[in-house]
Amino acid sequence: MRNIPAEIITALDQGVFRPLFLVEIDFDEPLLFSSAYTEITIGGKTYFGGGNLGRVRSFKENTDLDPTQMEITLAGISDASLAAVGGSNYLNRDTYVRIAMLDDQGQPLGGTTFNYFVGKTDEVKFAYGKTSAITVIARDKLADWARVKTEKNVNAYQQAQYPGDKGFEFVGQVADKKIIWPKGEFFE
Repeated sequence: MRNIPAEIITALDQGVFRPLFLVEIDFDEPLLFSSAYTEITIGGKTYFGGGNLGRVRSFKENTDLDPTQMEITLAGISDASLAAVGGSNYLNRDTYVRIAMLDDQGQPLGGTTFNYFVGKTDEVKFAYGKTSAITVIARDKLADWARVKTEKNVNAYQQAQYPGDKGFEFVGQVADKKIIWPKGEFFE
């Protein structure tokens, strides 16, 4: 459920519709883009403008518990930014698409935004050339429900998550043991 700030609801009731999309992707060096034509600072974060936010597309939106995805295209990206993203671990990074409404002077109403989409990066595509671009496909948390869990209840996986934890230290030895249970007469 989205909590839309009162300032935005009031503006919509008055027929004002000047949306501003804000995209934040937490790569090693976070990418902050907006649909504005200039830089804009909201909530202490400066979002790069210049029309570089090419497209934000939702694959589907519903009221059911079906997973949703967003396709975010960032156009006009410098080759240095492309290389930085390509050289970083870009899977499963936090991704936010927020919406603000602008007033007559082009400033955010009340400095408030609301989350339109919160998810993780699933796929990143790069386009090099005259108009370099990054296309990020992000999925919400519900997409993880359908994924096969690859974690095992063995010491190596436990150590990767919780270094020094001894909870699964002897699982490998127990798995190969042949255990012979005594007959019922043994307990009489």
